[in-house]
Amino acid sequence: MRRARLPPALLLALALVCLSQSAAGAGVFELQILEFSNYRLQLASGACCAGGRRPPPGAAAAACSQPCRTRFALCLKEYQSAAAPGACSFGRAASPVLGTDSFTLAEPLYTLSLPFSFRWTRSFTLILQAYDDYNYTDPEETGLIEEAWWSGIVEPGAEWHALRHAGAAAALAYRVRVTCQPNYYNTTCTTFCRPRDDKFGHYTCSAQGDKHCLPGWQGDNCEKPVCKEGCHPTHGRCDRPGDCDCRPGWRGELCSQCQPYPGCKHGYCNGSSWDCTCDTNWGGILCDQDLNYCGTHEPCQHGGTCENTAPDQYLCSCAEGFSGVDCERVDNPCAPQPCAHGACALATSPRGFTCACDAGWTGALCDQDVDDCASAPCHNGATCRDLVDAFSCDCAPGWTGPACFDDVDECAVRPEGGPEGAAGPCVNAAACNNTAGGYSCACLAGWTGRDCELNVDDCIGQCLNGATCIDLVDDFHCACAAGYVGRTCERDVDDCASRPCRNGGECVDLLDAYRCICPVGFSGTDCEDDRDHCADAPCSNGAPCYTAQSDYFCHCTPGWTGKNCTQRAPAARPAYPTRVEDCTEGGCGAGGSCVEAPGVAPRCVCRAGWTGVRCETEINECATNPCRNNGTCVDGPADFVCVCPEGWRGKTCSVRSDYERCVDRPCANGGTCVRDAGGWRCACAAGWTGAACDAAAH
Repeated sequence: MRRARLPPALLLALALVCLSQSAAGAGVFELQILEFSNYRLQLASGACCAGGRRPPPGAAAAACSQPCRTRFALCLKEYQSAAAPGACSFGRAASPVLGTDSFTLAEPLYTLSLPFSFRWTRSFTLILQAYDDYNYTDPEETGLIEEAWWSGIVEPGAEWHALRHAGAAAALAYRVRVTCQPNYYNTTCTTFCRPRDDKFGHYTCSAQGDKHCLPGWQGDNCEKPVCKEGCHPTHGRCDRPGDCDCRPGWRGELCSQCQPYPGCKHGYCNGSSWDCTCDTNWGGILCDQDLNYCGTHEPCQHGGTCENTAPDQYLCSCAEGFSGVDCERVDNPCAPQPCAHGACALATSPRGFTCACDAGWTGALCDQDVDDCASAPCHNGATCRDLVDAFSCDCAPGWTGPACFDDVDECAVRPEGGPEGAAGPCVNAAACNNTAGGYSCACLAGWTGRDCELNVDDCIGQCLNGATCIDLVDDFHCACAAGYVGRTCERDVDDCASRPCRNGGECVDLLDAYRCICPVGFSGTDCEDDRDHCADAPCSNGAPCYTAQSDYFCHCTPGWTGKNCTQRAPAARPAYPTRVEDCTEGGCGAGGSCVEAPGVAPRCVCRAGWTGVRCETEINECATNPCRNNGTCVDGPADFVCVCPEGWRGKTCSVRSDYERCVDRPCANGGTCVRDAGGWRCACAAGWTGAACDAAAH
């Protein structure tokens, strides 16, 4: 039995369906046109754009005259080693008209986008077609200008990949890239990761689509909180990061301490919850029975001996002279030894006894120390300390003796660790002078302090310009910062003094440095580099190279542009009409007409007000400043108009207006100039007459 074979297109469609089901992805393929060149204004079939007639064989490159209106169509399909007909399995896109026959696009560029919702295969084939947007009536003419195709691998990313195509009819440059849709990652746009911070997860997404837990969360979906550090893994738990909530039977900051049984009075738990292990001398289920009542309460008074007889029970054996359950009754008043520092004797007093105090003590019970310092026996600021039947004096510095009467001669005492023959506390001193209760030192130059032990700081306010001052004995030294010299670092070093700049460079002194201003053709720190930047012949297409400062300049020949003269310049129209068509197709502009004579090349005859080879320049009649007397010139078609100031008129403001004579103040002796229909007249002041008020009235 023969099996039916499916068409290739159907097989491809089924394969894509299976692929999208196995690993769904999401992204977009993008293409942008950069440059397009079709200087011949022709289609791929050889016909002219915009329905123009096909140029005859051997015609010049500029035989077509109507501009193209170029649009593009994109077809994306599976990888093919050579472009073959078939369906655009990955999609198709089209652009509007982006330019004419030749153009370069600038930002923002038009993007042909093809979104996809399947696993990106990385390898593909694209077919890019350029069409003339014109309603062709010939069914066999599609308006195709050029077709470019490319097969290769492009991985998703923000970077563009530039491609070029040079065809028989036209050349174009374009760029492509593949980007994953938001939340899709990796080289096939199949890893899905959407950041979230809710009950289902707490994470962000890395550049590769991996989940990165927010601080305080863990787990596959970052849904488990991280408890407080040290929280017991079994006895503690948390619902929020950083918490440590104890389970029943456990307590403490980290839930590591067991909790005794409820009601356990004098007991504890030992490693397990709800336990009640009794403390020493306690018993019972709740550890509430005292097994050592004598030790816990010490109920026997006055030296009685206590004996535990049963839980919470005891028996007191009283000392001689005492009785009662707790030996609380005193049968002999002297038995408790009430006299603290003396002998007790029975007496008929209310207490039943009297005390004979030892020396230095007083009071009914001989418990008060006699204050031997009350008479202020210590002198010269000493501190008196009361003793039992005595006192002692803590002398202030500089005094000695039992009552601190004697002055200490500090200058006669050899300092500890001092050299043989040294005396007194003074160091770096010329002499030591003893005083009452003290001493004074006569310091040598450069030293200060009570014992002349401190070196005088000679650095204060000495060193300048950031220098470091080193203090010496009665002197100082300045360690100057780079670029400065002198005892106090007050002078700036002239770094240009050695003339470091070569080859005529100009030296500029800086702080501990210099800078060389190099002449043209030299560079480097000291203008030592005289490398010829034109030595590598960077200029192309016959352009001469000129050395500039640390650079070069290419003077491009006609038809080329760019830094290295590697880019073609747009073709320009001939400066002069060479054919009748150059005139009839608007070659003489709006200001002239084309005139042809036998045996003479066509030329442009300009209308009044226009000039130029093609009558392209309008003549500015105001260029010669025709208006006089500060008149304002207004240019017009083949003419001009002068706006005259007050008192002037005429084509060029050169005629004086009698009506405006008042601006010249013609009336003398305080007369007033008055305008009227006839021109002007003077209204004279009292005592004057005449046309200009210049005659005295009689």
